[in-house]
Amino acid sequence: MSYFHQLQVYVNFRNEKILHWDMEGTSFKPTASVQFYVDKAREAGEWQEIGGPITDDCYYTDTVKWNWGKDKDTYYRVRFKDSSGSWVYSKPTAAYEGWSPSDYRIAREICRKEYLNMRQGGRQGVLLSRKEWGRPCPSCRDWDLRDVVDTGCTICFGVGIVGGYYAPLDMPAIFQPYAVKRDISANGTGVQQQTQSIARIVLYPWVKAYDLWMDARTGDRFTIQTINVVADMKGVPLIGVVSLRKLPRTDVAHSAKMNIKADTPPAASPSGSGTEHTWGRGLDCKDDY
Repeated sequence: MSYFHQLQVYVNFRNEKILHWDMEGTSFKPTASVQFYVDKAREAGEWQEIGGPITDDCYYTDTVKWNWGKDKDTYYRVRFKDSSGSWVYSKPTAAYEGWSPSDYRIAREICRKEYLNMRQGGRQGVLLSRKEWGRPCPSCRDWDLRDVVDTGCTICFGVGIVGGYYAPLDMPAIFQPYAVKRDISANGTGVQQQTQSIARIVLYPWVKAYDLWMDARTGDRFTIQTINVVADMKGVPLIGVVSLRKLPRTDVAHSAKMNIKADTPPAASPSGSGTEHTWGRGLDCKDDY
């Protein structure tokens, strides 16, 4: 049984391949840390380990740049060992599936111009993607219902999964003027102020609701509320407009442990042994799993 839900490969305008994989949250419930390894192969060729071990993380960046002729026939897969010691493999995914050379050049130019605008009038920041699977937090999860009972927990940061968020990825943004909303409680004893912001971003990698965005200059933290795609290439999202809610300084997202997480980069190649794996026939990148 494969516990992988989906392996996605994004290509940014610098020709770096960003891998992101999701696990089946209902069937995959690890009780200990999981170490992932990333493999790369040409079509029907030998698999080569390029990254790992990546502990409890679902992101990897392949910074090796090939020409189009080699890259378009490149496949990636991710693997880990289950509790029995057997390897579990993701379904191989192509780097440029569905794109022609002209499609890639157009998409790269769209993103390059967007990044140029951000360099002039944008804000530098990082994205921390919220975990959707992993070891349950031993501190703040209700024993019976498994609900989060402490949103200020510094082990899971209120997510309910150890670590709370994956490693940060660079993501600049162009902010639009924001609106401030003030609400008075029903009994008239308190005032709550919410700041709603709108930002334009390049969707590398894809973002989800409740992911965390951090401003590199001010240290402000925002949760992503909604995502609207405004530019795509053959169904692959390129540019998006997101709404964000600013978090108060008392939120756990401003804690010292979160600051450490925000400064810890994700794994990037080359980080593996780079050795050729010869696991026998039936494991080449064209097989179905």
